[in-house]
Amino acid sequence: MATENIKMPEFSRRVDIPYNRIHDYIARPKSKPSIDNVGKVINAFPQYTCFILDLDPKQLHKQIILKE
Repeated sequence: MATENIKMPEFSRRVDIPYNRIHDYIARPKSKPSIDNVGKVINAFPQYTCFILDLDPKQLHKQIILKE
């Protein structure tokens, strides 16, 4: 959030997760977001997907995009 210069209330609105839930994730390390909430954060901030998922982009295979 600091990189984007966004405060927690604005972050909460952008990702559509209640402020108190986000606070729990930060304040209590044992509290982990659901896969749905991780998806909401990735949708709001796709540029940080590798960071969020703890992936090294250099280790990923080339993305394959299927034709419709």
